Amino acid sequence: MAIIGTPRRRSGYLDFQYSRHVYLEIQNLSLLIFLKGISACMQKFFFYRK
Repeated sequence: MAIIGTPRRRSGYLDFQYSRHVYLEIQNLSLLIFLKGISACMQKFFFYRK
């Protein structure tokens, strides 16, 4: 696996862990925005149905 960062193995491993953490955070954030958008659409839908 090519790891962008310092050539030292330990810091490269930490860089890999950090990038994975950031990737998971971004995934959670996008999922949260997605769910918020769905809930907003559902609220509008139910509001207009009344």
